Amino acid sequence: MEELKGSAVNNLLETALEITSVDKLIKIDETPMVVIPEGYKVEDLSKYLDFPLRTIQDIKLATLKSFSVYLEMFKTDATTVFCDVPASQFYCIVDYHRKGNPNNCSHHCRYNPKLDDRYINWKENKNKAMDQKEFATFIENNLDDIVLPSGADVLGMITTFKVIKDVTFSSDVTLRTGEFNFTFSEKNQKGTVDIPETIVIKVPIYEGFDTVSIEIKTRYTLKDGSLSLYYDIPKIKQIEKNYFDEIVDMVAEMTETNVFMTE
Repeated sequence: MEELKGSAVNNLLETALEITSVDKLIKIDETPMVVIPEGYKVEDLSKYLDFPLRTIQDIKLATLKSFSVYLEMFKTDATTVFCDVPASQFYCIVDYHRKGNPNNCSHHCRYNPKLDDRYINWKENKNKAMDQKEFATFIENNLDDIVLPSGADVLGMITTFKVIKDVTFSSDVTLRTGEFNFTFSEKNQKGTVDIPETIVIKVPIYEGFDTVSIEIKTRYTLKDGSLSLYYDIPKIKQIEKNYFDEIVDMVAEMTETNVFMTE
């Protein structure tokens, strides 16, 4: 069936009105509507127009660059960007209201910065108790993220923890260097191992953005000769907030729009 366009719509409507008892041809926001006898429902005929009367679109962009380029393509002086703070999402209404001139607000685009996988890994494992071997394995698997202490120092701890088996930890001392020193005994052998109290990692917080330095604090419990290790990320919520605030500034600069913060 040939698609109906433009004047053909009007011809169709006139014919329909002639052969029916209905005389309700109406327009809503310039959209032609006709009341159809069966059930007397209102039928939208805008799909038969040559061009849509307004843009109806809601698209989600994966990167800040895509978000910025999309706005550059469609932005008008009414275009407005909002930031849903709890959802960490930016959403733009391209056809927003002007003062004294309400608009349809039907053209949207969105951008939701995602936390980076490397950062998520450190975040999800914080405060998780591990024995010395589990702790050594975790640090080894994420060694590329660590910038302080040096790789050699960290590898020394990893090697010691992986070699010793069935050990009893008998004492702990906090050194002036900011390390924890543990004495252990294994059968007829004794030794010590140092664990840094502070570890600095460098990872992106949000996917696609620059890496940032984050301070990790090592924690432990020593009970009945058994050592349990974990780490904490102090002020993690503030770290994320500070960096998200930087992204808000980037969005404002790249899109050349004001960003309104919403809850």
